[in-house]
Amino acid sequence: MTLIRLVQASLLLLLSLPALAQQPNRYGCGIDGGPGYRAPDGHCVSAAELSRICGNPPETACIHETGGAAPPACSGCGCKGGPGWRKPNGQCAGWRDLKRACGDPPGAPCSFEGH
Repeated sequence: MTLIRLVQASLLLLLSLPALAQQPNRYGCGIDGGPGYRAPDGHCVSAAELSRICGNPPETACIHETGGAAPPACSGCGCKGGPGWRKPNGQCAGWRDLKRACGDPPGAPCSFEGH
């Protein structure tokens, strides 16, 4: 009897995967039923800790988020903290090899993307 239930649960999961893949990329505090506030340290505040962490009114110390689409993905040189220059070979230059690859000050043969 247990094997039948396991097979049924697996089949149900497999059938629901396409529906899960079509859901929009949701982002932000409050999308799963919480109060929708982000604390100063960056975490989403639960309803139980709202007044203790955010104060009254909550906007005094926390940011209200409405839960929209996720922020765009990082793309281009420099978006993750690098110097923002692309080397002639197409790779992003790191801080360590910036002078060697792009000169001092940086310029040709590299191109600046500056994200």
